[in-house]
Amino acid sequence: MQRQEYIRKMMVRPKPIAANTVMFDNQAPGSYSIKLSRGIYLLEISGGGGKAGMSYSIGSIFSGGGGGGGAAFKGKIRFTENITLNITVGKGGTGAGPTINGYGIAGTDGESGGMSKIDGIVECGGGRGGMCGIVRNNVAPGGSYNFLKPEIIVEQQIAGNGNNGGPGDMGAPASGANSKLTGDGGGKPHGGNGTAPGAGGAGTTAAVAWGGNGANGIVRLTYLGKP
Repeated sequence: MQRQEYIRKMMVRPKPIAANTVMFDNQAPGSYSIKLSRGIYLLEISGGGGKAGMSYSIGSIFSGGGGGGGAAFKGKIRFTENITLNITVGKGGTGAGPTINGYGIAGTDGESGGMSKIDGIVECGGGRGGMCGIVRNNVAPGGSYNFLKPEIIVEQQIAGNGNNGGPGDMGAPASGANSKLTGDGGGKPHGGNGTAPGAGGAGTTAAVAWGGNGANGIVRLTYLGKP
């Protein structure tokens, strides 16, 4: 009897995963750990967008620069064995940045976005916070992209550094960088928040208001089938 029970249990197999099942999908900043079965997955990942800068002073003629966008990757990857992934989702910039501009003036740059990553596999840096409107064309660069394990890539659809934030100009508030993943969602002047994963916030002309917030990053993994 015990032998029959043992054989019955051994014959029971886990239910196969259906194609296009989303295994992980999170835009909430933080650290996570998940276990995945061997297979081919669609990976979508972006770093957080940068917060925009603000005009340096009431009398400044230049607006704050738009926040840079997060670096991103979208494509199919293959795991040949079951694996545990340690994942970080980057936060969008929401506060004043810690930098002191090259002009010795502190406290008016936007906070940069945070990095989204899968340890040992890919790193998508957050966009730089927009710079204060003390100079013209104060462009905030997008985050840096680094795929650490390119041999697992089956098909690459989107990959690279984030988009730059719009430059602050005379009386013209800058737009935030569009999302590298979606091609849209950058904050709209005056001071609009980023609305797509990794998009940057928009700048402002008034010194009494901060620029728009950057959008959080994202990590999404969708099971496609056997490797």
